[in-house]
Amino acid sequence: MKIVYVFLTASLLYSIYIPTKKFVKNEPVLTFRKSEIEINEKGKPVSFLWLQIIDWKIEKEEDSSTYYLTIETADTKKRINISWLDKGPSEIEELLRTYKTR
Repeated sequence: MKIVYVFLTASLLYSIYIPTKKFVKNEPVLTFRKSEIEINEKGKPVSFLWLQIIDWKIEKEEDSSTYYLTIETADTKKRINISWLDKGPSEIEELLRTYKTR
């Protein structure tokens, strides 16, 4: 029972630590540019050219109020939690439409 308790406590602390760390550092999670979108993932920026993106969608997780942005290219598929960002899902969706059609 103690092992389960330690594991659950460590998981909880880790799930709180990552968003708090991003909030304190005040790093942008999504950066929209004319030619690309940049995703800051664990302190490392990952960029995708708009031409590379095959599909994108914003989905709400069932039984929760968590929203995810999924970006799909020919090589990869990224899923980013966008629930805690300054802009709401509809605003992010509008930005994606605007930049993707340029």
